Amino acid sequence: MSPSTADRPGPARALAVLNRLVAFVIILAFLAMVSSAWLQVISRYFFGYSLGWTEEVAQISLFWVTFMTAAHLAAGRRLMKVDAFLVLAPPRLRLALSALMQLIAALGFAYLAWLGIRLMGLAANQTSTALKIPYSAIYLSLPAGVGILVLHLVIHAVHDARYALRGEVRPDDPTASRDLRDQ
Repeated sequence: MSPSTADRPGPARALAVLNRLVAFVIILAFLAMVSSAWLQVISRYFFGYSLGWTEEVAQISLFWVTFMTAAHLAAGRRLMKVDAFLVLAPPRLRLALSALMQLIAALGFAYLAWLGIRLMGLAANQTSTALKIPYSAIYLSLPAGVGILVLHLVIHAVHDARYALRGEVRPDDPTASRDLRDQ
């Protein structure tokens, strides 16, 4: 744990550790995906033999990379959004609308996570063809990644609402005026 992480209060420290874990899973899954794809290419074209399990590893890894990357992007407020009209609003209103939009998005993603949990239940008795991995473990990527994404959206919404109520500028908002009291 880095000194900056150790100096943070409990919840912030736990969130920083969670974000590092997510980044580690992304890197590990991406390496597994690329390595297995290359191994398949090499085995097929140079040895004339196709390895059956490499395609499954690549697909499973892609699931984990996709949903964990979404969580990682949410942590840094880097998810894609359309804010053409939001940036035209006064800073205080912009923060309030941002909080509202993030809560609405969190509700939609929470529903998606719930569907992922249901999918895990439906696939509990099935295993993948080559690797014999339970599909519930494969589909865990959806509720895990989206659940962490929801956590970040809610945290950002709470922070934006606090700044809006206090009439302060969010420190990482490059579009905000530095003096909200004129609004």
